[in-house]
Amino acid sequence: MWPALREALTPSAADLLGTKLIQGKDLAPTRPHPNIPPRPGILKATAPAVAAADKLHDAVSRHTKH
Repeated sequence: MWPALREALTPSAADLLGTKLIQGKDLAPTRPHPNIPPRPGILKATAPAVAAADKLHDAVSRHTKH
């Protein structure tokens, strides 16, 4: 898969894809949320809030475990 992807992408397209992946990771929840319906509009609308709540939970959990 990776060699075929390297052949299909120009260096600038690969950079753009990498940037979008990093941005998506920053906006994505850190754990699965099976109760959120898997519809693009709902996911796009709720993902940033859920991601923020997950990251806050992760930070508090790490802080209270010490």
